Order: sequence, then structure tokens, then C-alpha cells
Amino acid sequence: MVLTVFDDDEYIGQSLQAGAIGYLLKRTPAEQLITAIRSAHSGYSQLRPTIAPKVFAHLSPQSSVSKLQHNNRLSKRELEVLQLIAQGKNNQEISQQLYITEGTVRNYVTRILRELGLRDRISAVLWANKYL
Repeated sequence: MVLTVFDDDEYIGQSLQAGAIGYLLKRTPAEQLITAIRSAHSGYSQLRPTIAPKVFAHLSPQSSVSKLQHNNRLSKRELEVLQLIAQGKNNQEISQQLYITEGTVRNYVTRILRELGLRDRISAVLWANKYL
């Protein structure tokens, strides 16, 4: 997890490529920092809303055919979970919104990451914002 004052594209990219599980600015409110650190400890990635667009800008677009191929690999419910992840919802919030258990949400997240060949929640958010 990177906690910094630098809101620079190059630092963000280098940090994530080096394996950082998240990138947060020091001006992030304390409660959000605590949540982010706990999430990182659980293996979930964190990007602040001001950082995410910088990461998205460095991704190269794929064809709409490729998008459809990826979307067809996920069930309707998995797509719903992925959209909620992309909105920044945590497992508890997703479980409450979809009326399912947190364990079921974790199972969906695992399957989404596996099916799309993604490493973590950050990459899932990036993928969802690009293709959904």
C-alpha cells in the first residue's frame, strides 16, 4: 500500500507495476485510510476515486467483440457484483444490497477474478470501468 502526497501519473503507474496493492493520498480521511489498510491486509486493493482515472488512462482499449467475450464468461449475478465492486462497495455493502451473505460475495469475487484473469479488486475495478 502506497500512502503519499504525490498525485502523479508516473508515481502511480510505477507503484502499481512494482506490486503495490493500493495507492492512497495522505489527504485521504482517516476513516477511509483505516478501511483501506484493513482491506489491503485482507488482500483487496484500494484506489481513491481521484487516482483511478489516471490508471484507466494508461489502459489500451480492446475491441467490442473482446468485451462481449469477457462479459459472456460471467453470470448475470457476477456482473452485478462486479459493477458494485467498481462503485467502490465492500463485501458487506454488496451482500446487503444483493441480499446475499458475505461468503457468497467472496465466492463471486474469487470467480470473477479467476474468469477474467485478474489479480485483485483494483484490476477488477479497472476492467469493469473499461468494459461495462
